[in-house]
Amino acid sequence: MMGTFISTQVRTKHGILEGVDSGTYLVFKGVPYAKPPVGELRFQAPQEPECWEGVRKAVRHSVRKA
Repeated sequence: MMGTFISTQVRTKHGILEGVDSGTYLVFKGVPYAKPPVGELRFQAPQEPECWEGVRKAVRHSVRKA
């Protein structure tokens, strides 16, 4: 009998994310959906986030900086 393997990695157009298998569903935390709205980007439409190299861990919520 073969076991089932569920990958906790997904490929997005910005790079690869590694999440967590909760047993019920896959969880991806702290995924950037836009560039931070600071400086010239403040009060503007959201901009695509920067791409990243390698695998980005998405196992914790990102730290909010003000």
